Amino acid sequence: MSGVAAGEMKWPDLPWGEWAATADTLHMWTQIVGKTRLALTPLQNHWWNVPLYVTARGLGTSAMACGDDVLDIEFDFVAHVLHLRLGSGVDKTMKLQPRTVADFYREYLECLDRSDALRAGESDPV
Repeated sequence: MSGVAAGEMKWPDLPWGEWAATADTLHMWTQIVGKTRLALTPLQNHWWNVPLYVTARGLGTSAMACGDDVLDIEFDFVAHVLHLRLGSGVDKTMKLQPRTVADFYREYLECLDRSDALRAGESDPV
């Protein structure tokens, strides 16, 4: 990391025209995760309960109460996966790859279901 400290790190060029469609898709994917966060966290003023935070590898939620467990979700842009992790040790991943928002949503719900993130009596997260 000495290059970072010395100011030698150069951010890659991100010409908008080349990745606008990707940004639009990612925006919709983050909205899906945000709706899960909205469903699982108590409402706070100005929707402060629903942001995704910058992590070392991408964007993620903080831990959210989920039945008798906790759930966190992270977009890992280094490994190109979405992690759905429970405190009990369950870790489901989805590949972040070109696909429709509908396909992402379908697999996302399957991962939530397979991880038992949604227990009986809890509402649909999205």
